[in-house]
Amino acid sequence: MKAFRVGLALTVIGLLLLAFGWRWFGPRTILVTSTSMEPSFSPADQVTYVRSKDLEGLKLGALVVVRSPRDRQEIWLRRVLGLPGQRLAIDGSVLKIDGQVVDLTSVGMPVGTDFGVVSELVVPEGCVYLVGDNTATAIDSRTVGPFRRQELAGVVRSVKKADGEPK
Repeated sequence: MKAFRVGLALTVIGLLLLAFGWRWFGPRTILVTSTSMEPSFSPADQVTYVRSKDLEGLKLGALVVVRSPRDRQEIWLRRVLGLPGQRLAIDGSVLKIDGQVVDLTSVGMPVGTDFGVVSELVVPEGCVYLVGDNTATAIDSRTVGPFRRQELAGVVRSVKKADGEPK
């Protein structure tokens, strides 16, 4: 009888860990609520992301979810345009990383993107440089500076457009 109770207790604990572990560490879904990522993403698009603060695995152009530096309850969808230690120079629609011009479409930015003028900077260690696709309306690293690892909520795994089509 004692073995049965121990087995039952372990099963219940395992199920609870599985249920709460999935909630804590499993994928999360948010809705895009602003126009800051248009034309790539529109309000009501669903974004699924996995929680991560790992900067090592990020690539240029990756989509991430970050906490707003102004309001920690607010989360934003942004695109990675600079990794720790990279030297960025941005002028209008020209992005240079470590002195090399980057084709904006190769990192997912819309054709004709104009960043305005951002002087040269080196992305600090433990930070990433993030930009919204709609540079006319997005609040991003151009205005608030590089985002710290602690502000990173996760990395986007999939997007479901509001019209039901996966992207």
